[in-house]
Amino acid sequence: MTNAVVSTVLEIEAEYGTVLKCPINDNRLVAIRKFLNDGDDPIENRSPLGIDLKVAQKLLNSKMTKQEIADILGIKEYRLQRYINCGYLNDTIWHTFDDKRKKRRNSKYRMFKNGDYIGVGTIKELAELTHKTVQTISYYHTEKYKLRKHTDRFRLVKVE
Repeated sequence: MTNAVVSTVLEIEAEYGTVLKCPINDNRLVAIRKFLNDGDDPIENRSPLGIDLKVAQKLLNSKMTKQEIADILGIKEYRLQRYINCGYLNDTIWHTFDDKRKKRRNSKYRMFKNGDYIGVGTIKELAELTHKTVQTISYYHTEKYKLRKHTDRFRLVKVE
């Protein structure tokens, strides 16, 4: 078959002057790409997103975290999440493996502002109570927030 590839390339070069000027969907060029890539045409199967969606979906179905999956795919985690939100990928199986996140989401916290008690509830309930976003309330629970100096200090204490 390698002789056939060489003769096909010579045929294309005779017609177009160089392989680079040949249209990307030329049947001869597609056949060569499929031969060199075990039957798959990498250009035909390439996603406009820049990642292999089949590989990404298989990784999501494994027990890996989204950060690990994003690192393997060579993208940022927020971009992976955007592909999921837009419907390119399905993470329903991934959620069944993410028990730690589910437990944290349903955990109850006591919230304090400058030492004064504000209320108790899940992060979502505290966000509604204080009229802040869920991300802001979650940030109050991080070490990064605790190390910074603030005029108003918020603390979340997990209720056992």
